[in-house]
Amino acid sequence: MNCNRPQNHVQIIWPMLGV
Repeated sequence: MNCNRPQNHVQIIWPMLGV
């Protein structure tokens, strides 16, 4: 996973939270 873009990180965290 690349932490270059925080926006991309959010898109990966959303499904992880189960939203």
